[in-house]
Parts: sequence; C-alpha cells; structure tokens
Amino acid sequence: MNIINVGNIDAKKVEITVSTLHPYLTFSQNKIIAKNLEAGTVLESKTKVKMKLTKYVEELINGTLFFEIKIDGVVADTQKIIFFETPNSPYVSGEDVIVLDGRTVKNVPVFHQGKNKVLNDSLSGGIGNGNGILEKGEEALVFIRLPKGISSADTNSFHKTYLINQSEDKYVKVNKLKYDEKISQAGATSVSSIITFSEDIPKSHQPNLWFRVESLYNDKEDPTAKNTVYANKYDYKKILFKMRLL
Repeated sequence: MNIINVGNIDAKKVEITVSTLHPYLTFSQNKIIAKNLEAGTVLESKTKVKMKLTKYVEELINGTLFFEIKIDGVVADTQKIIFFETPNSPYVSGEDVIVLDGRTVKNVPVFHQGKNKVLNDSLSGGIGNGNGILEKGEEALVFIRLPKGISSADTNSFHKTYLINQSEDKYVKVNKLKYDEKISQAGATSVSSIITFSEDIPKSHQPNLWFRVESLYNDKEDPTAKNTVYANKYDYKKILFKMRLL
C-alpha cells in the first residue's frame, strides 16, 4: 500500500485501520503505521493488510472496506471502497473455449434468454489470422462453455466473457471493449473484453487469465418482468493459455 501526504505539513504518527461489516471477511493484519510522512511525499508501506474471505454468499457479493486515518492520535479522514467477492474459479479445458481472432465459427450452442432455449449461432469477431489461437498482436474475443447456466434450459452453451485480471500480466492488454445493447431487455448492455497479447511476450510465458462469464435467464417469478426481461449473473473461470508465437 502506498501512503501519500498531499498536504504541506509533515504528518506524525500516521495510523491507518481497515475494518468491514462483512460477516465472512476476517483480518489477520488490519493496521498500518508510519512514524513520519513528510509533506508531498509517498511512502510504500512494508506492512500489508491481510484478510480472508471464509465463505462465499451470492447475496453478499458486494462488500465495503472502511479506512480510518489518524494523525498523532486524531482522526484526520475516513474513506471506504467497495469490493466484489467471487466463488472458486476452476480452469476450463481447450474444448470449452472459442477464440475469435478474425474468424467465424458456425453452429455454436448459445443460450437465448428471450426464447429460453439454446440455439445454434454463428459467432464472428476479432482481428487476426483466424486460426483460433490467440497470438501476439491479435485482437480476440473469448467465449467459454458453461455446463450449466443460470436458466434451467441453459446447458452446455457458450457465453461471452470479461477479463478481470489483466493488471496481473504486463503482456496482456484490454484496449477495447465490445458492447451489445439488448434494447428489448430493459436496455441492458452486455460487455465483452477484446484481448491482445503484446508483441514482446516471451515464448516461455503462459498467460493465466481469469474471466467473468456472463449468464442470463428469464425471471418469470418477477411480477414486473416480461418474457424478454432477464436477470444477469456471472460465473468465473480461468484459462491457462499455451503460447504459439510466430
């Protein structure tokens, strides 16, 4: 954690305490202390906030961390940030992944929530040589097969994905997003990541990518819902890419 003194006076005995009301988030280290922080300087703290999520509950997917900042024993500021918890994210095999790198793949099972059934679609997108392998310099969309979606009618179909850990790999970039607006479905927007591997990615490197996988379903129990209104939930999957660098 970096601590920044944006003021014009030195800060003495800086103490930052982190807390939460989340019932399943526990701390083994929740306090950071700096004896002196000069005006206009940045301190990289060697002490790390350590916390553990002991149980995943979908209804508590959004949580809040509260930061209390004291200077010389007096509360100087309070801040809060929102965090999102995820369930365990298994790795998927190659047969459950479609990479669109400038190609079209026909007869792909895709769930249509308005009709509440899986239909075969043609999927197109990306920029590249179209061989279905994500290579350096290409732009690609990734689809992942879920054995079971949210709807009872959604089985063994492919779903759009959003990359959530690109900041962990300096060779992986998301410079563009693909938006699909569902006008007939409450004006909702579906967002997919367009992924690129940088030109200097090493041959020995294996990108370990973590995806949020979109899943849709008809909520017929909702009295305000029409047939095309949907509830939007997510699965989480990982892919360990094997590199093929030209």
